[in-house]
Amino acid sequence: VPREIVDFAELRDAIDAPLYQFSAGMRQRLAMSLVLHSSPEILIFDEAFEAGDAGFREKSQKRLHEMLGGAATVLMASHNEELMRKECQRVIWIDEGRVQMTGDPNTVIDAYLAHELASVSS
Repeated sequence: VPREIVDFAELRDAIDAPLYQFSAGMRQRLAMSLVLHSSPEILIFDEAFEAGDAGFREKSQKRLHEMLGGAATVLMASHNEELMRKECQRVIWIDEGRVQMTGDPNTVIDAYLAHELASVSS
């Protein structure tokens, strides 16, 4: 494994151990580091930025932002409103397998939150 990937994952002291000895968090950090140091045309994340401590999440999100400045297309399934508002150009709200709304992140997220609040109040 290249040194920059190991260093990003913060696993320098454990990288020689067998993978089965890694904790779930260590495996997630290594996987995220591998993905974020590749050059894919398309990246698909499903709640990927919920793992790890706050520092690692922030570092990973910064690296994603750098990738978005390049040619990568990113499809992200997330409930992280702040991340979506910051990084997404377009958001699709899906509820029970049906598209409810698509468009500008702020507009769609605000509509989603209003719907969720109305559901709780009912």
